[in-house]
Amino acid sequence: MKRIIAIFLIVGGILAILSNLDIINFSNLIDYLWPSLLILLGLSGLVGRKGSFIFPSILILVGGLFLARAFGYLNEFRLLSILWPSIIILIGIGLLFPRSNRSYTSDNTKTYTYTTSDTSSKERHWNTSNQKNYTAFMSGLDERVISTDFTRISITAIMGGADIDLREIQLAGDEGYIEVNAIMGGIDIYLPTGYRLEVEGTPILGAFENHCISDPNATKTLRISYATVMGAIEIKH
Repeated sequence: MKRIIAIFLIVGGILAILSNLDIINFSNLIDYLWPSLLILLGLSGLVGRKGSFIFPSILILVGGLFLARAFGYLNEFRLLSILWPSIIILIGIGLLFPRSNRSYTSDNTKTYTYTTSDTSSKERHWNTSNQKNYTAFMSGLDERVISTDFTRISITAIMGGADIDLREIQLAGDEGYIEVNAIMGGIDIYLPTGYRLEVEGTPILGAFENHCISDPNATKTLRISYATVMGAIEIKH
């Protein structure tokens, strides 16, 4: 598939140059080429995907609609009236049905058995890491953070999804800070027990669910600040 896309890009670029130099008029052909390329890119992303299906699906949707317009089946008004609502629907479907049956084959991947308050024991593939910032932009990630001197972490999902397991962290001091932002995306965070939890944030056309239990007698505190815009954030043990 990569070779097909590469050839497609080369041919499309050559045709665009010839058209811009007025050597040959390929303007109509370009209208068919670039939507077809978007469809190919989307299909390639779906076939070998390890992340969210939202972005590849959006590519296929946009390419298909513009290709339909090139063939005369849609005018500009009808195209726009279908495009944006369809993208919103795809994002919603992605939030309802997050990444499933996903596995990683990198060297830092391990299989863990975990138990949460709302599920039975399951085996799950996590990437282990110790970063300060995690961003899922139109994609997905599963990370298990291992840290003995945890201070702060930032997690952002933009039209994507993130599952972050923090149950193995140990605070460097008496307080740890977790910043979470979901913009048309979904974030699940697994927190350790035995900490005092202080949560503050603002959901804007979104949802925030807290299934964690704060220990009022704990000497260490996890402070969580969040913002969600047309997205969903869930914290649990």
